[in-house]
Amino acid sequence: MGKFVDISNSLESVSYNIDSASNEAQSVEDDIHSESTELNDLEARLAALQKKMGITVESNTELCDRETEATLIELNNFIDSKIGIKKKIEGDKIYELQKCDYLVSTIAGGLAVAVDFLVVKTPKTVTLGKGNDATKVEGSPLTGFLRSLGHDSDSKTWKWIEWLEKHCKVPYDKSIDPLVKGLCPSSHRLHSAAHDPSPAGLLWAIKDVVNGTFTTIDKNGVIRVEKIGKGMGPIGLLVAPVLWLGHIISDIFTSAGIPIPGWTYLQLLQFGSFGDKERTIADLARYMYYSGYDVRHLVTMSTTQAVIHLVVRVYHFLVNVKPERMKQQSLLFEKEYGRVKNNIKLHRMLFLSNSIALAGNISKIAIYEGNPLAINIVVWGDFVKESVTQAQIENRLTKDFEKVIEQRHVIDENFEQLNNDAYL
Repeated sequence: MGKFVDISNSLESVSYNIDSASNEAQSVEDDIHSESTELNDLEARLAALQKKMGITVESNTELCDRETEATLIELNNFIDSKIGIKKKIEGDKIYELQKCDYLVSTIAGGLAVAVDFLVVKTPKTVTLGKGNDATKVEGSPLTGFLRSLGHDSDSKTWKWIEWLEKHCKVPYDKSIDPLVKGLCPSSHRLHSAAHDPSPAGLLWAIKDVVNGTFTTIDKNGVIRVEKIGKGMGPIGLLVAPVLWLGHIISDIFTSAGIPIPGWTYLQLLQFGSFGDKERTIADLARYMYYSGYDVRHLVTMSTTQAVIHLVVRVYHFLVNVKPERMKQQSLLFEKEYGRVKNNIKLHRMLFLSNSIALAGNISKIAIYEGNPLAINIVVWGDFVKESVTQAQIENRLTKDFEKVIEQRHVIDENFEQLNNDAYL
């Protein structure tokens, strides 16, 4: 008769299952013990951190009672109240203008103002006031010195200048022409388009040399092209630039000098009413050129900007921001961030210095009773240039990327601080 139930096999199966369950229970117990140890260690570190930060330590029961109230937002607010939210770390704040930067920029601008009053002055001696109250103010000593160059003590022209005058003759050097109003020996370089020491002047010179013409802008703003000779033809394309440069250099040392680049084209501006004589812009340009407002005085006016750039750029080079993180690693975005921020800081300083220099030149013009010879176009030009640069800085496309990098720095610093405090 066969067995109804195989008790032996069933008991063996039950015994095996009990042993297996016992082993699993032991494994779970070991895991619980390990996790309990880790939790205790974490609780100890949190307690140390809470104590260091001055946070009241609550019991587990109290924490459980408040579990439903301790939301993530509340936790964030609590942490913010303890460690604070930084918009920038100290390492990024140094890219902003500091007190010393403001001081250096102010000094540079102040020195430029002093140079404008003491060195630049006006091209020649001017008379201020009328009648018995009239006073004469000496012109620029530096411009006077530049005017003395090109001649020996006995007023003899230097030989190399004579050589240029002899070998760099051009068809557009005509000084008398009844058809061109205002043209005379002392002003023919102002009205001759090719005498303008600029790329535009070079183009007019090439055209005149190739075609044998004389292109002028008369005192009424009328552009005239007069046929002078046969012209050099296509070969003039190669010869004209050399003749133009040599002729310009030789004319610089003459009594009338060479107009400031672009000055010739002011004859096209036949509008405005300035001063007692109600001069137009074109009239003012002629008056200023007659009074010595030429390339040599442009060099003198540039000394104000030379002072600003020398002081500001040397200072910026010496204190150029070089954070430690840029030395320790070579992440491209960090280097580019530092380069952009350093450049912005430099132009902030230049803008401040140029603003002071401009204010000084406005004061100078007022002291000289509105005489246009007191205008320092280099100061005005640099101020406009730096103003445009500031507008570009404020509207730069990299702003958002810079903010992301700065926020990353803040996060890194806060995590490092919390990590260090947790081990104390």
